[in-house]
Amino acid sequence: MRFDEKKNKLGYPCIFSKSTEEAIENLLRQIIKKQCGFDEGAAVWRTTLKEWLEGDYDLLDLNYCGASFSEEQWKNILAGIVKGLENYKE
Repeated sequence: MRFDEKKNKLGYPCIFSKSTEEAIENLLRQIIKKQCGFDEGAAVWRTTLKEWLEGDYDLLDLNYCGASFSEEQWKNILAGIVKGLENYKE
């Protein structure tokens, strides 16, 4: 998945998250349960988010829809989701 195509999909559900932990829990639930358009599956998101963490992406772009996390917080969110998905079997 391309970053510019999916950044808003990942960032939008975080606009009301008060902490990185809350953002991780919310996004994990949506990805695992395939809610709110997260129908690509856990394996695809795990691979995509690893790529985003390792690549040269401006993670502050994930705030486009109104979230207000720092780049370091986004790194923690993405890493938390990857970790949560590593043991999940579809």
